[in-house]
Amino acid sequence: MNQKEVSIKEMHRCTLTVLKKIIEICDENSILYFLAYGSLLGAVRHKGFIPWDDDCDVLMLRPDYDRFVRFCDKHRKELLPFRLMNRFNTPNYPFGISRFCDTRFKMVRDKAESAGMGLFVDIYPYDGMGNGKFLEHLHIGYFRTYYTRMTNYANLNSFVPSRNKICNLLRRLLYAIAKKNGSEYYLDKLEKLANRYPYESSKYVGAIIWGTGDYHFEKTLFEESTLLEFEGVKVNAPRRYHELLTICYGNYMRLPPESERQQSHGYKLYRVDNISTFSED
Repeated sequence: MNQKEVSIKEMHRCTLTVLKKIIEICDENSILYFLAYGSLLGAVRHKGFIPWDDDCDVLMLRPDYDRFVRFCDKHRKELLPFRLMNRFNTPNYPFGISRFCDTRFKMVRDKAESAGMGLFVDIYPYDGMGNGKFLEHLHIGYFRTYYTRMTNYANLNSFVPSRNKICNLLRRLLYAIAKKNGSEYYLDKLEKLANRYPYESSKYVGAIIWGTGDYHFEKTLFEESTLLEFEGVKVNAPRRYHELLTICYGNYMRLPPESERQQSHGYKLYRVDNISTFSED
């Protein structure tokens, strides 16, 4: 099998093709999606990918996410070489969210198995997070962070030590517990947490099944969309994207220090086809 490592510039170019396929599916089936996180920031600040970012993020409110998943599962053969991968259709899949992958590429993660993933766009479902009570958000924020981190520990191929001795002891304990329980145990916990507050009656929504911290957003932020330019493609964004980005990043138009401008997700990508199917323009 011919394998060629993919540079970040090529990764961006090819990921854009994956994103275009997602947009095509959503537009043809009246499924509402939004560019999210670093990709939304990139659209606003760079009109495309953040130059050093190594992934692409899309969010869908839970009803649209479920419709998207059902469509991709039903049309799995027709979508090839694209494939929606998640823990319900892919053995050993390590995340709560889905990834829409181009299977003409192979991912190799630095410290964990890749479950056959290729070049990808993350698809985050936004679930109900209650009505703004302090204890609701505290409960979700704490347990989402804990379950996500324990899932990461469970998926590691080997223990990664810390320089701090006390932190190292705690990490070893958590790693041992996580490996004993297995990642499916914690992913099930995240799924249960995501169903705690009904989506329809919740004032707040967020990505409960994967992530850390207490990011919660008023559902009204996603009532209206606007089009932003992303690498020459028009993509959906929340009309009130300024509020969203400020919650996530503060002064989001300020560039980070040069020392922080680097790939951060711990994986490499390789082509596994012999003929390039993407334009080199």
